[in-house]
Amino acid sequence: MRAGIIVSDKASTHNGLARNFLPGASISLGIVSKRTLPGTGSAAQLAGFVCGVEALALVGLAVAYAVGLARGTEDSIARTLASIALFLAGAGLLLSMAGAWRSGATWPRMATLVVNALLVPVSFSVLRGNGILVGAPVLALALAGVVGAIRAPNAEE
Repeated sequence: MRAGIIVSDKASTHNGLARNFLPGASISLGIVSKRTLPGTGSAAQLAGFVCGVEALALVGLAVAYAVGLARGTEDSIARTLASIALFLAGAGLLLSMAGAWRSGATWPRMATLVVNALLVPVSFSVLRGNGILVGAPVLALALAGVVGAIRAPNAEE
């Protein structure tokens, strides 16, 4: 279990912006753990797993584009390099989100929800363009990510 020191103003009687300007506002130091809340670990694990699989898929796409570039089958070198860079940047972000989920953080909750909610309509395009063997797993992964992010604990819990 990892722990860290945070500054908390929960002991203050003033909330919001006013606490920054009132000299009597009390500030306390506290120790917080990075553990997930009881009973919610499986949802966070699902969300982290989905982020990890999506990151691996983006790395796979980047490799496929690089192979196409090496073989000379890509039409535009600039567009292919830009796609590879975008895939790798997205994979890096998703890997950091997966790692944060694994360590018990709650910050990737909204990002996971947004990424996977946007992936749902993309999966319908993939279903039409590439068939059910490719589109159905994309849709299932997106829905699992949405469910995991919704059911995972948030910072207020």
